[in-house]
Amino acid sequence: MTIDFTKPVQTKKYKYPVKILTTEVRGLSSVLGYIGDGTCLCGWNSEGKMCSSGGHENDLENVPEKKVMYVNVYMDGSSRVCDLKEEVIKLQSEKCIACIRIEYTEGQFDE
Repeated sequence: MTIDFTKPVQTKKYKYPVKILTTEVRGLSSVLGYIGDGTCLCGWNSEGKMCSSGGHENDLENVPEKKVMYVNVYMDGSSRVCDLKEEVIKLQSEKCIACIRIEYTEGQFDE
């Protein structure tokens, strides 16, 4: 999966935030940055891999983006889902008993 270095990144295994200093270094480790509050400068290739030979706990991934949806709940148990609050408000009727804002991360499933 391609990493977008214009967006926040983190380590894959422990999800430590990574501060990217540059993505323009010449050579194998073209990306330089710091992991968490560390003071050791780390290097990755353009794919976010710390080692070219295989997986490493400090390989990078983009931080999953939080998304929001709105749900109208009606007296008969039905519901209506919209991405925008303005849309869900337009769809409300007198039978609407609640409007719920849901924040989620795509691909995350709670047990």
